[in-house]
Amino acid sequence: MVRITDADFDDFVENVHLSWPQTVKDVVQHIRDMLLKKHEQYDSSVFRPICILSSANTADQLRIRIDDRLHKLMCLKPHEMEGSRERRIIYDLTGFLINYCAYQSVHNPEIWGLDNDA
Repeated sequence: MVRITDADFDDFVENVHLSWPQTVKDVVQHIRDMLLKKHEQYDSSVFRPICILSSANTADQLRIRIDDRLHKLMCLKPHEMEGSRERRIIYDLTGFLINYCAYQSVHNPEIWGLDNDA
């Protein structure tokens, strides 16, 4: 099982280039790697929830997870801002937003397809 640790992120931050475009590329690559590792760990559980206690469809489950992360951000105390807890929530939120876009691009390609201009 692969785990993403704070040390992994710290190593990533130390190696970030000073140019903004390169920094954006590096952050996106880090998030991509994180999502692929989580996919490997949890075997697409985000797209195939087992629905023991909920009958919500996949898109709604993703929306619920997004809402949950937004709520967690809103509830952060001032001393938790710009810390590792905020970072983890932001990365989780970003991951769920990307997963939501990926899910919708497959199930609603006429609206969410990758060939549609944003």
